[in-house]
Amino acid sequence: MVLSREECLAVSLIAACQFGRTGAAKSFALALLSDGNGIDDVVVVSVAIARTFLKNWINLHMDAVANVVVQTSTWPGRH
Repeated sequence: MVLSREECLAVSLIAACQFGRTGAAKSFALALLSDGNGIDDVVVVSVAIARTFLKNWINLHMDAVANVVVQTSTWPGRH
């Protein structure tokens, strides 16, 4: 299964929030929104989702953050 660019960014955003990487989370939110409006709101909601995942024993791996950068920047035809 291949995720779209937006799906990769969303997974990476939640993973970054689980690991307390606020700067990375804001970068992913900016990439999703394409402008600066609402970034902090997206991060706040993403932190809540990350906490819900953790409470339900859903742990994303740090690899989810790294893989999205590789996938969206090196795969031809990916936007």
